[in-house]
Formats: sequence, structure tokens, C-alpha cells
Amino acid sequence: MHVSCDVCLQATTVAEAMVEINSICSQGPTIWGYAYMRCLYAKNFDVFYGVLLQDPMKMMPIVYTPTVGEACQKFGEMPYGSRGCYVSISDRGNFVNVLKDYAEAHLELGRDGKYLCDCIVFSDGGRILGLGDLGAWGMGIPIGKLDLYTVCGGVNPYRTMPVIIDAGIHDAKGNTAHLDIRGNPCYTGLKQDRVTMQSAAGTTVNSAYYGEGNMIDEFMEAAVEVFGESILLQFEDFNSNDAFPLLARQRTKFL
Repeated sequence: MHVSCDVCLQATTVAEAMVEINSICSQGPTIWGYAYMRCLYAKNFDVFYGVLLQDPMKMMPIVYTPTVGEACQKFGEMPYGSRGCYVSISDRGNFVNVLKDYAEAHLELGRDGKYLCDCIVFSDGGRILGLGDLGAWGMGIPIGKLDLYTVCGGVNPYRTMPVIIDAGIHDAKGNTAHLDIRGNPCYTGLKQDRVTMQSAAGTTVNSAYYGEGNMIDEFMEAAVEVFGESILLQFEDFNSNDAFPLLARQRTKFL
């Protein structure tokens, strides 16, 4: 059964929300605290960040590491408001418009005609923490990392964008808990295998990320076109076989 955010919380101020979150966390697993905070974000953006800033030492472990690992394993089963942009392999050739659609709905337009976004954290869900391939459910990681940047680094949350690169997902053998994520009716990512190949170094990599017109190049070029060259683009929780060569290839081309 899916519970409405209105049922989960009644708080309209930071003080009221702190009372609610403390009560929820006192009852047991912090995953309920994570779910509450997802509700709070959807209902009152400013109070959400006010709560995080009120007690970062207590709240960041609830909305990010370590709770976020379990949250990603159950991400689609906790539909407490949408957040983040999903860039699918099926949208190749159209990434600029995908990013513009998201920006139009969630970001402000700057004087230079580009949408105001300072930082994108993006993952393909290929290796979430030590949990393996969680596919589109890995969205919890970009969300949590950007919340960390806001609370601890002062990054403007109105100018951030969590992104999942959806290039498919392995079956239950691809994650450590052997969860059939893509078979779950709540999974909204692509329900197809990742297409892989052997690299020159003899490692297994995602074939969509390499070669002329590959998915990663298109995404990063689209981000610069939509948001400008000063946009910070951070890879997060890709499979190591992809992470290192992609970083080596992109780090001198983009911020």
C-alpha cells in the first residue's frame, strides 16, 4: 500500500518537522525517517532543507549514507513525490530536449537565456555503494549527494539536478541482495539488460558509453549546451570498469 505524503506529515515549520522526524526515528529503522524526509521534500522544499540544516550530524545519515543504500533497494516502492531527471538510452539523439524539459519544470532561466544550474550529480546505478546494479532505483544517490553539497557546502539547492543515466539493468544476479528489481511492477526504468562489451584492457564495460556518438558524450555535451560551460558534472557510482576510463576521457573536456 502506498501512503500519501499528506498522511505521513503535518508539519509546516522546521520545529514541527523536527518533532515528527524524531518521533518516527525513535520507533525503529531509519528507512522510515528517509521516507518521511522524501514526503517533506515533496510537500515543503524549504522546511526540508531547514530540517537538514538544523541538525546535519543527525539528519544526513538519514537522507544519505548509510540509510540511502536500503532506500535505493526500495526506491520505487516509496513513491513519495518525484525528484530527479531520468535520461534514457532510448532518448539518444534527444538529450538536449530531455534536459530542457526538466529544467523548464524545475529551474529558473538566467539572463543569458540558459537555465540556472550549478551542479549535476549523475549515476547509471551500475554499482550503488556495495550493493551492485540497482538501475534507475539508484536515483537516491545523486539526490543524497546534492543534499550533502547543499547542507555542508552551501550549494544552492534551487540550482542542482540529480540525474540517472538509464542504460538498462542486469537481472537479480547483478546486485548483492539478488533482488529482481527490473521485474518489480514499481520499477519505471528500462527493463532490459545492459549491453556490454570487452574493453581493450580486457574488462567488461557498457558498450553504450564508448565509440562515436556515445551516450555519455551526448549527455555531457547536452548539459553544457543547456546550462553553460560552468556546469559541474559529477560521475557517481558507475561500475568501476566504466568509471575510470570515462573519467580519464572526460575530465579535461568538462568541469
